[in-house]
Amino acid sequence: MKSKLPIIIKREYLNIVKKTSFIVVTLLGPIILASIFIIPIYISHINEEQTSIGVVDETGFIYKGLQSNATAKYTLLYLPIDSAKKLLDKEEYDAILYIPSSFINSPETPRIWSKNTVSQSVMDNIESALKSELEKHRLALYGINNQILEEINADVRVNNYTYKGGVEKAASSTVATILGFVMAIIIYFFVFMYGSMVLRSVMEEKLNRIVEVIISSVKSIHLLIGKIVAVLLVGLTQFITWIILTLLIIIGVQQAFPDLFKYAEPEAISIQTKGLNPAEAQQLANAAKLQESPTNNALIALSNINIPMYILLFLFYFVFGYLIYSTLFAAIGAAVDNQDDTNQFMLPITIPLILAIISLQPIFNNPTGGVSIFFSLFPFTSPVVMMGLIPFNPPFWLLITSMIILVLTFVLSAYISAKIYRIGILTYGKRPSYKELWTWIKRY
Repeated sequence: MKSKLPIIIKREYLNIVKKTSFIVVTLLGPIILASIFIIPIYISHINEEQTSIGVVDETGFIYKGLQSNATAKYTLLYLPIDSAKKLLDKEEYDAILYIPSSFINSPETPRIWSKNTVSQSVMDNIESALKSELEKHRLALYGINNQILEEINADVRVNNYTYKGGVEKAASSTVATILGFVMAIIIYFFVFMYGSMVLRSVMEEKLNRIVEVIISSVKSIHLLIGKIVAVLLVGLTQFITWIILTLLIIIGVQQAFPDLFKYAEPEAISIQTKGLNPAEAQQLANAAKLQESPTNNALIALSNINIPMYILLFLFYFVFGYLIYSTLFAAIGAAVDNQDDTNQFMLPITIPLILAIISLQPIFNNPTGGVSIFFSLFPFTSPVVMMGLIPFNPPFWLLITSMIILVLTFVLSAYISAKIYRIGILTYGKRPSYKELWTWIKRY
């Protein structure tokens, strides 16, 4: 007799993908994901608009530390402060900075007026420049050459690298943390969402008594497998569609607005340029600053990511994480008669997923600690936690052990769920207890 499993899978798959809600979510998902990437860049681009600032400096020299840049343009005004503030009404300047003569002895006295609140980046730039000029002035009072102090001061930055088998690659703990958290959240979201989809499907057929008709022509185990596999295929379809459409949207926006994604080099820093002409000195300064910038280090770390490996591991942990939870959700759906009864069984199953998310921060702080190893091996948390740990390059033995335990747990959960499903799907009018579920597992 020909197996009806392919027919069941096809029926369940088409029932889901033809729903308007599925189509809407599938199309909106890439837009949301692309927006998460594009909007911060766009906002950052908008914030690059220069703020025009008029400066009234009663000290006569502090203003020299204010260097115009991409975010602020400074203009020295030879006006009384009251007259300068009136220029705001004429919209000749976005802000007026006042540096009183008392600033030398009382650094908290400078003030800035503006019609709109000045951005924090501009305020930080002003405060840093004023602080630097005041320090230079005080050093001069004590007869200390400012150049000597600059040579003594050292800007130390420790660059992070991974080293395996004689090969070193640039790494970034910040990039690893963000990437790990994002992948862990996606796994959590997908596993819970598609597992719940199986639960709802089983309950709907049971409550509508449709399952009684279906069971008369197919085996209950085939129906269970068909539902789980169909929803898995739905998840993979949606995931692949999201990835393709998200990339197409980002590439399209990149092509339409190339200036939006143009990387701007940081401002030059002060370095030793003795014996170099101005052009060479500026080039060397820019190169040094760019090489040492956290942004550049992060970009290098991102370029070293093994994308195929990440995709394969993501698919493995998603598939088996989903299979474990979907089989358990299907058993719950078959055992109960209404939505309220699911709560007593759902809570113990969902707690590990919640714990996995909560434990991410301490795990990221100590990726090789005991907590990390435990949650990486515990099968009900490992899909989420291991995806969070992948950017931190966990030991090979931990990865393999986690995979083996996950596969074995799926086999066990499928065996238990099949027994509960076989009896529960045709049982009505009684709220089962944990004791009764255990009886079903032992007897059948």
